[in-house]
Amino acid sequence: MPPPLTPVPSAYGVVYKLNPSVIVEAAPLGQPSNFGPCGYTTVFQSYPQVQLVDLRTGTYVLSAVPGGGYAYQSIWVPSLVLQPDTFFISAAKMKTHASAVTTLSMKNLVGLASETAYAQPVLRNYPRHDLHERGIDLAIMDLNLVRPIGFAVIDGVWGMEGQGPLHGTPVATNVVLAGLNPLAVDRMGLNVMEIPQNAVTYLNYAAQASLGPSNTRNITLLGDAYSPYPFVRAKTAPALLQPVASPSTISISAGQSTAITYQIKTSCYTRAEIIQDSDATPSVVLFRTLHDFVKVSAPGETVTWNGQDDSGASVAPGTYLARIQASPTPSSQLINYAVGRITVAS
Repeated sequence: MPPPLTPVPSAYGVVYKLNPSVIVEAAPLGQPSNFGPCGYTTVFQSYPQVQLVDLRTGTYVLSAVPGGGYAYQSIWVPSLVLQPDTFFISAAKMKTHASAVTTLSMKNLVGLASETAYAQPVLRNYPRHDLHERGIDLAIMDLNLVRPIGFAVIDGVWGMEGQGPLHGTPVATNVVLAGLNPLAVDRMGLNVMEIPQNAVTYLNYAAQASLGPSNTRNITLLGDAYSPYPFVRAKTAPALLQPVASPSTISISAGQSTAITYQIKTSCYTRAEIIQDSDATPSVVLFRTLHDFVKVSAPGETVTWNGQDDSGASVAPGTYLARIQASPTPSSQLINYAVGRITVAS
């Protein structure tokens, strides 16, 4: 994580000192670190300047998301990764994903989020579920804004296709991708997997935010040539874009309403609701169901909210989230979420 070399003046000119480095991971819920099974513990016994750290053992801090954030205004991340004068490398596996389509270098940062802060009672066996309840694509953007990647590596020597990340199938692609711009590296990863460039929503958000390219046309690939391998994609919920409330602030005393517009790529079933979910102590509280799962045609719809809860009472002033859920059927467990922020004034 720190810059690997420090220039040190000497009588013989400039020499370079190897700085201490930290390799971090966040193991699955209830599981020990993977450093031992993967051989890291044995290898790095001979390199005292390298520390192996399970992020779950450290301190987490609530860090503001630059620009106000997508799903969160502030997000819990390890204080270790926010230390100044560090060079941050994301080392990801190339794999398909049932919620995000792919896991590549930018999606890899989900492991930074506190598993305890973002656990939700409905799925305790799946840590960080609150990130999904607000929209995993939006949360990925927030994590990358809080801790930008300095260098991205995608290990596709062995990847995973199919219903990843839990039930996929190993596949040998014998490819390693690396570069300074994580979005560019991830887009080349899509090419290797033969997944369309517009298929991954968080990469599209990143391009719209000018974090990198929207396709691979202007990316220069150096090194050995590779052979694309058509990864079997996971079954995923319908693609859903962030809802936008207009106006984003309404006054209860003035009797104002807001129009909430969202987009879907294909016709599907959607649910529209108003929730609160504290950044400091995440826990979803439902205030209003604007409509339960109904069939909505692409490109989406607009729903209105008048600042009232399900009982017809005006909600208290504060920050609320318009949350949309998208699913192929009303009873499917494949659900995509996305939220948009609304401020309610007195």
